Amino acid sequence: MGSTIRGTRRALVLVLCIAGCLLAPVVAQASASSSWAVNGEVIGESPVAVQGEGQIGFKPQNLAGSISCNLATTGSIWNDGASAKGSLESVTVSGCQSFMLGVCASPKITATNLSWAMDPSEGGQQKYVMLVQGVAFTLVCPEGGLKLTASGGLLHPEVLEGEGGGSYLAFSNGSGPLQASNGGEWYLQGNLPLAGVEGEAITLE
Repeated sequence: MGSTIRGTRRALVLVLCIAGCLLAPVVAQASASSSWAVNGEVIGESPVAVQGEGQIGFKPQNLAGSISCNLATTGSIWNDGASAKGSLESVTVSGCQSFMLGVCASPKITATNLSWAMDPSEGGQQKYVMLVQGVAFTLVCPEGGLKLTASGGLLHPEVLEGEGGGSYLAFSNGSGPLQASNGGEWYLQGNLPLAGVEGEAITLE
C-alpha cells in the first residue's frame, strides 16, 4: 500500500514538472510576442507618435495626505521584431491640488530623468503590465521650503482597455513605489490613456 502511494506521488510530481516545463516557454513567448497596434493594425519598426493625458494622484507614504495633478505625456511606440517597445519623451505636470494637511498648500511637481522607456510584459490573467523605467519626480512646496525628489527607476502599471477600445496605464499601489529623498515611498494612483496624436486607438496584440 505504502509503495503504491509513493509511486503515485512520484508520478504526480513528474506530471507537474512536465507541465511546468512545457508551460514556461509558452508564457515567455507570450510576453516576447506582444506587438503594438494602431486602430487594430500592427505597426512596424518605424516609431509612431503617441500622447496621453490623465489625472494622477501622488501619495507620499510618510506625509499626511496626497497631491492630485494633471499629467500630459508625449512619446513614441514601435515594434522591434516580435517585441513591443516605447518611450515617454515628455511628461508635463500641471494643475496640482494639494490634500496634504498643513504641509504643502501650493505644490509644484516636475518630471525628471526623461525619457522613460516602456516595455510591455505579461502580467497574468490575459493582462499586460507596462514596465516604465527611469521614472522620477521633484516636489517643491514654496511656502514651506520643502523640496523632495522621488525616483526608483521602475514602475509597472497594468495596461487595460478603455471603453473606446484604446489602452490606458492604470497606476496603483501595486504598480510599485518610488523612493523619496526623505526616506519614504511615493505611489502613483490613476489612469493615463495612450492614443495617437490624432486620437487613434493604441492597443497591445
